[in-house]
Amino acid sequence: MQSSEEVRESGKPPQALLPEIVTGVSGPLASAGYVLQTQSEQVVTFVRNYRPWFIWVGVVLLFPLGLLFLLYKETATLTVILEPVDGGGTRVRINGKGEPAVRRAFEQMSLDDPRAPQ
Repeated sequence: MQSSEEVRESGKPPQALLPEIVTGVSGPLASAGYVLQTQSEQVVTFVRNYRPWFIWVGVVLLFPLGLLFLLYKETATLTVILEPVDGGGTRVRINGKGEPAVRRAFEQMSLDDPRAPQ
């Protein structure tokens, strides 16, 4: 998993954009194992607990003592921040750890605004 940050803009106010973002990315994120952890008027946080690939190598090579490696988990967090900008628009900051499929889901998310960079 790689850390990344993406910044996009929309002409819509944060209150109108928040429901679109939550419904637009919840499906792809849920299929990748992310769960909606917190939601406020300007911040949405998704979290996923996972075991890195090297854990499985240790489990197999050091079996049965290697089963203790299964106690180790990492957490990946994705945060979406909605910042109001002058003129009533919104700057959307998306940052955190995610797989390429998760990053593509955010890239394909349409903010329905011609000013939004693609």
